Amino acid sequence: MDGVTIVNNTTEKITVSITTTDESNGGPGFYEIASKKSSTWKRSKLQVCHVLRADTGNTEVFVVEPGKTYQVEGAFRGIKGVHSNHFGRMTRQYERS
Repeated sequence: MDGVTIVNNTTEKITVSITTTDESNGGPGFYEIASKKSSTWKRSKLQVCHVLRADTGNTEVFVVEPGKTYQVEGAFRGIKGVHSNHFGRMTRQYERS
């Protein structure tokens, strides 16, 4: 089973929840990720990720795909989905690469 990894590249903690729609494991609870740390969720299907940012107070919501890593960037850089050498921006306000 592939996982979904969230990397916190901000200067403060983030609080993350990833849904468990049609999954038999894991829970949809909220978990803190310290600045410059990461966490991986066991997910085998597309899910929705909610991120509460301590640096801006904003909440970001995006779809995550198993086997990919998503980097929550500093306040002005948004979120990047990383798979191999591909960088694709995952929020509506950015163009998808």
